[in-house]
Amino acid sequence: MTINYGIGENETNLRTIQPIGIYAHEGYWFCPAYCYLRKAYRLFRADRIRSAVLADAVTLSTTVDVSEVDLTNWGLHFYSKQESVDVKVKLTAKGIELFRDKSWIFPWGEVHRSENGTGILEMGIFPSEILFFADYLFSFGAEAVVLQPEELREAVRRKLVRTLEEYNVPN
Repeated sequence: MTINYGIGENETNLRTIQPIGIYAHEGYWFCPAYCYLRKAYRLFRADRIRSAVLADAVTLSTTVDVSEVDLTNWGLHFYSKQESVDVKVKLTAKGIELFRDKSWIFPWGEVHRSENGTGILEMGIFPSEILFFADYLFSFGAEAVVLQPEELREAVRRKLVRTLEEYNVPN
C-alpha cells in the first residue's frame, strides 16, 4: 500500500508500507507496518494518513515476509539496537498492573519483577518518541519513575512541574 502520510501541519510524504493491522489507543487509531522507505517497522497514526492506494508490482520491487508478524508481536520487530534508546522505568506493583493492561500496545517492553512486587521495565524506543512516551509514562502517576534516559526523565519532570503550577503548588 502507498500512503500519503502527514508529518507536519502542511507537510506530507509518500510511504509504501505493508500494514500489520490497526488498533485504537487513547482516542487515536494506529497502524503498525513495515515501511519500505525506512526499511524497518514503523507505527503510523491513521489520522495522519491523507490517502492510500494499493501499491503496484513496480513499486514493490522487493517484498517483505510479514506472515509471522501480527498485532501481538510486531513490537519485537520494531526497533533495531542501532537506532533505539534504552529505557528503564521503576514500577510499583500497581505500575506493573497498569503496564500489563496496556502491554499489547507496546509488546516489546520487558518487566523484571522483584520479590517485593515492584519491577523494572526495560525497552527500547526511538529518540523521536521521547515526548510520546513521556505522556504515556506520566499517565502512570507515582506508579512509574523513569530511571533512564535522562531526556525522558526530564520530559516527565517538566510535565509534573507544569501540573503542579496549574494547582499553584511551588516546585
